[in-house]
Amino acid sequence: MLQPTNEIRVELPSPGSSHDLLEGEIECAFCEHCFFVWPFFENGFGRVVCTNFRLRFELSHKAETALPPRFKRFDERWDIPLCSIHSVHYAPVKQNHQSFHKKKFIHVLKSLSSLEIVSSIRLQLKDFRVITIDLRDSQNAASLLNQILFFSRPLKMENIIQAGAELGWCSKLSFNDANSWEAELRRCGHKSDYYWRVCSQIPHGARQFVHSYPMYFVVPADIVQYDLGRMAEHWQLSRFPVWVWSSLSGVSLLRSSNFDVNWEAPQLNDKVAECVRRATKSAEPPHKLSLSDEITPTKIALSYDRLRRLCSVDSYEQFASRDKDWLARINHTGWLQLVSYCLSAAGEAVDWLTNRGRSVIIYGTCFSFLFTYPI
Repeated sequence: MLQPTNEIRVELPSPGSSHDLLEGEIECAFCEHCFFVWPFFENGFGRVVCTNFRLRFELSHKAETALPPRFKRFDERWDIPLCSIHSVHYAPVKQNHQSFHKKKFIHVLKSLSSLEIVSSIRLQLKDFRVITIDLRDSQNAASLLNQILFFSRPLKMENIIQAGAELGWCSKLSFNDANSWEAELRRCGHKSDYYWRVCSQIPHGARQFVHSYPMYFVVPADIVQYDLGRMAEHWQLSRFPVWVWSSLSGVSLLRSSNFDVNWEAPQLNDKVAECVRRATKSAEPPHKLSLSDEITPTKIALSYDRLRRLCSVDSYEQFASRDKDWLARINHTGWLQLVSYCLSAAGEAVDWLTNRGRSVIIYGTCFSFLFTYPI
């Protein structure tokens, strides 16, 4: 005989429903009766919702999958993070009689008037996907477009919602406070501030505010505040050497821009190198890896933009026309050359860190392009 139990069954919200929101996520705008057009995928019909974190496509008839419920919380096809949107375009309602591929889409850089009637919205994503939303049978299209534009271009980093973050995540970005850096130092094997210390840019901290650095960063412990102020004056963009990572084997990775050629800057740089040498287990001086001055942030941005324009296709016909000389077009973007240089420089840094047991300081105005994180 079956005995009654006190078990309580909790029914998870269905994927794509308005109740299936993340902590801190708010529904801001929506449109009903929308037609979603994806190149090389089956199109869909349903409801589109813009939250402060993502764009959600709620299909009228969505096929069930065999995935566990935890994987249904976020679908990479039907849930688009707003931070992944590269550009927003729209077609006025006067072009309603034209097909998707013949419509002339206008690049949106500022909010539209509430009186503007939008026929279609086209989103170009940073992963080169192109999404077209047909809003001819919908209302509030201009409001939806404005919300997408607003939340995909936040004025402050603190306004970007963090999926899965703990309560009180707002204004607490990782590695933008002293506790985050202290925890990272402990994770890398530094249990005291003997070799490294966390420096702050708040008053009574760094003498010269470095806008491209976070509020807190890590520098050698023997580099005092006066030294930081002097280095900020002699290093390009004031980006003096800062700590990035350390291995449990006793080697460290630092990054820096190039310094000016004068009598004081080399002395300060030698002082940093000596501090890094003492923090290295082998007591060997750090290897100084200088990146090419020809690879500038502007060159990287232009190359990426050419690659994005080539790979972002909105129809099979457009893809077929480019497929004939695809490799030549890819090579013309210059992106492959940048990736090759990045891998070569990263390989050199890893070799010095892992095989030769020496710390590495990376110099160059484009050092953000090279991100080496050994394991």
